[in-house]
Amino acid sequence: MSASKLQTVLANNAAITAIVGQRVKLAPTKEPVYPHLVYEFQSDEPIVDLQGIASLTVQEWDVLCVSDTFTQMDALKTAVLNAMNAQNTDSNKEFYSTWLQSDYDYDQEKEIHIQTLTFKISY
Repeated sequence: MSASKLQTVLANNAAITAIVGQRVKLAPTKEPVYPHLVYEFQSDEPIVDLQGIASLTVQEWDVLCVSDTFTQMDALKTAVLNAMNAQNTDSNKEFYSTWLQSDYDYDQEKEIHIQTLTFKISY
């Protein structure tokens, strides 16, 4: 899957853009304005069946919801989860996604809240 498919799903979602505008970026980024959304590739895992490697691939992606307020970061997290879950039922889907885990961090130096959502994406 190209990063452009994930960019399409995240940047074209009304709930996400209502919070971050067009600040949806592939990592690494030095986006100085909050809130923003960053997505980062983690791993690629081909699916192997009895005939060898199937045409289906699973990738792991992190989506980081970054804001200077907890409330905004939490709203962005909910919008991302809804956008990714909608891919599983949308007839024009770009991919299937499964939410694996969520990690929260507060950067005291920058005074920002970071919620990292990890997804397995099949295509």
